Amino acid sequence: MSVDHYVPISRRVDLAYEWSNYRLACLTMNARKRDFESVLDPFSLPPETFHLELVTGRIYPNPALSGPDAKEAQDTIDRLKLDNSGNRELRARRYQDYCESNLPEDYLRRHSPFIWFEAGRQGLL
Repeated sequence: MSVDHYVPISRRVDLAYEWSNYRLACLTMNARKRDFESVLDPFSLPPETFHLELVTGRIYPNPALSGPDAKEAQDTIDRLKLDNSGNRELRARRYQDYCESNLPEDYLRRHSPFIWFEAGRQGLL
């Protein structure tokens, strides 16, 4: 894990030590975000901004979003490579393991909260 400056310090050096500008992120996501600002803020992300195909692991913007909201969601997916093949496989495998191993719902909630949320939204828990 690492700490990301949501507003890049290259653009706002005054926010370098501002707690409200810190986001906990894995090293991979932090490196992919870099100094770009075209990524949605996880602190203010509305529920259901992203949807998930549980069998394939595909992540995509909620079809109910329109205009700038849909573009920002897709830009975030693209910038962070959230829908690359590795992430798809990981999400699909986690859901498949949950289904095939009779794991408790709480396991999915604790280890993969987005998958758990989407499975619940889709009535599959």
